[in-house]
Amino acid sequence: MAAATTSQAPTGQTAVPVFLPPCPPITGSSIEPEVKVLTAGFGDGYTQRAPDGIHNIRDQYALSWEYLDTDQARAIEEFLRARRGAESFLWTPPGEPAPRRWICGKWKRTRTHYLFSSISATFVEVFDL
Repeated sequence: MAAATTSQAPTGQTAVPVFLPPCPPITGSSIEPEVKVLTAGFGDGYTQRAPDGIHNIRDQYALSWEYLDTDQARAIEEFLRARRGAESFLWTPPGEPAPRRWICGKWKRTRTHYLFSSISATFVEVFDL
């Protein structure tokens, strides 16, 4: 089973890989938003806050897949290795209507049985063009 497809791109542009795992991540995968805020403190104790940029909330997903057979685990791991932690890809989080751009610089494959593996990975949202 392939864990990736390639989206269509206008002429002269590189297509963005799409992550389509062979099975969904397990229930309980967590999302952790990172919020960046600029804060200015004044002498009388007053503070003023503003979002740090137009994309000041960046999501991070801690994902896990369990009971993967060899082909399923290989498909996920090969997709992540091919991106080398630097190339972004499209992925639609569970329950969301549209894909977003992510990178994955950290994952772990564990053999849980001689026939099965589990994979955990952290996806970090990016706002590349």
